[in-house]
Amino acid sequence: MSETAFRALVNGVTLAKPCVVTTVAAHGFQTGQMVRFTDLGSSMPTARGMDELDGNRYKIVVLTTTTFALKEPVTDEDLDSSAYTAWISGGRINVETRTLNLNNPQQRPYTEAVPYDSNPFFYEA
Repeated sequence: MSETAFRALVNGVTLAKPCVVTTVAAHGFQTGQMVRFTDLGSSMPTARGMDELDGNRYKIVVLTTTTFALKEPVTDEDLDSSAYTAWISGGRINVETRTLNLNNPQQRPYTEAVPYDSNPFFYEA
């Protein structure tokens, strides 16, 4: 059984569409996971670049054991980082483990005929 990685260190970020991130070591992430970037941007004691990524969440597409591409989490479009500040050094990537699964099989799609289910957890006062 393999272990799931929950964080990695940034070794490079491209200014391109799609934005591709390289990690220092094998990241162990899986396509479709959501990640958040920290320790980037001008708020750090030494500028590290990629201010636009810092603190934000992205969906990933694994390319190799040390690279992955970023997608916008809502639109699923490739992230265009061509106009971002260039990556200088550092940064961390953390897997967001508590994400909303929009394809939850327990949820029925909304229809006009049945807009919602009645509350199965009705409590009398």
